[in-house]
Amino acid sequence: MPSNHHESLRLEPLHPQLESLTSTSDHQRNEEPSRPTRGYQALLLLSGFFMTFHVIGINSVFGIFQELYTSPNSNIRGAQRQDALVSLVGTIGSGLTWSGSIFENVKIITLAGVVIMSLGLLLASFSTMLWHLYLTQALLYGVGSSMYYFPIMSITPVYFDRHRGFAMGVILAGSGVGGLVIAPVLQLLLDKHGVHWALRILAIWNLPGFNGVRRTRVNMGLVKRGTFLYQVGIRSIPHQLS
Repeated sequence: MPSNHHESLRLEPLHPQLESLTSTSDHQRNEEPSRPTRGYQALLLLSGFFMTFHVIGINSVFGIFQELYTSPNSNIRGAQRQDALVSLVGTIGSGLTWSGSIFENVKIITLAGVVIMSLGLLLASFSTMLWHLYLTQALLYGVGSSMYYFPIMSITPVYFDRHRGFAMGVILAGSGVGGLVIAPVLQLLLDKHGVHWALRILAIWNLPGFNGVRRTRVNMGLVKRGTFLYQVGIRSIPHQLS
């Protein structure tokens, strides 16, 4: 009788579906990124501000380059009075900025984007033909700026449960400030040093703009979040259609 009593108290194993739900819940809990510190949030805002400062700022001043490339004093053969062909360089470069996608390793992709973007500007300073500009100031610069722009823009809202609008406003303010600052600086560089060194200085100036997101909290669990998908997908559609 005592043995039968103990057998009746013996616990039955969990149902397989309940076990799978429990393991899934634990797995999702482990995938959740830790809550960011105020210092990390400030670093993210600073990095984002300087990112839009450089990317959107340089995009917005291509008209100054176009005026020089199409002038009789142009250093690009075959570009004189070819406004449509030269403007296509800026269109491709700025258009590729909005071609970003979902990236998991934000640090590596962002750093690579800064290097490629600066390399495009640097090589453009050695251009002598119009097709050189298409390869450098259009394609290389555009791909690099996209890799620089989208990762930070996509992950920032996820790290701000409160004041998310303020955070995005601070980052996007860099685009307006960049246009206001880079335009007169570029004109001054062109007047004093010429287009070759103006492009080289912009390329070097762009490198410190990467403030170094030294640690990233992005994982595949974060990539699957609806907020992340919304930022890199739906919000990029108006830019791609414009």
